[in-house]
Amino acid sequence: MPFSIEDFVKLRPYLYHLTSEVNLGLIGRTSCLFSASYWMQRGDCEHLCRQKRLQHASLVIEGEEIVIRDQSPLYEGKMKLEGGFIFADFIESLNARVFFWPGDETGPNGYGLRHFERYRTENPSILRIPTRDIINCNIEREPLFCRYNSGSPRPSNGMHPPRGPKTFVAATEATFRASNVVEVTFEDSAILPTTAVASSLDEWSWQEFLVSR
Repeated sequence: MPFSIEDFVKLRPYLYHLTSEVNLGLIGRTSCLFSASYWMQRGDCEHLCRQKRLQHASLVIEGEEIVIRDQSPLYEGKMKLEGGFIFADFIESLNARVFFWPGDETGPNGYGLRHFERYRTENPSILRIPTRDIINCNIEREPLFCRYNSGSPRPSNGMHPPRGPKTFVAATEATFRASNVVEVTFEDSAILPTTAVASSLDEWSWQEFLVSR
């Protein structure tokens, strides 16, 4: 059932994002998160936008290293493609988004925590952003919501979870409640508010990291 942005903000007042420690300096200077597709296009690697990444991709753009995370848990055989999508279409859809895990002040939802643990040995950086603030910073980019861990499909009771053009929807078009949201996404990019903070996964000690705009 549809829900309001206000209801979602009250329920999930913080959003979390995992990134490589290598990327943190650039994010701090630009105050923005860009999609994988954005960096692939900047790096003349547009052909990668429709290909599954079995490992992290490292691009060097204007002398700056950008690390794009792998898509190892994404298996075509574990999903039901809908709406005319083929597997490459869905990969392209994922790459065109910036992803966040919703949660509260103490941490993200269980899906986000498991995602973080998968990369613990890499010592990634975690960003925590007040939900209301990032929505206000991105008025021209409507947040889109997903009720699944979109990049890690898992069959349940013999049924393959659907993936397609309606995997990410606006709050007003949702067929699920705010409490069912697993991922929050913005298409192309997401401007970060000054209230965004960062921490290593091991410390969970939040520090300001954005360069003043």
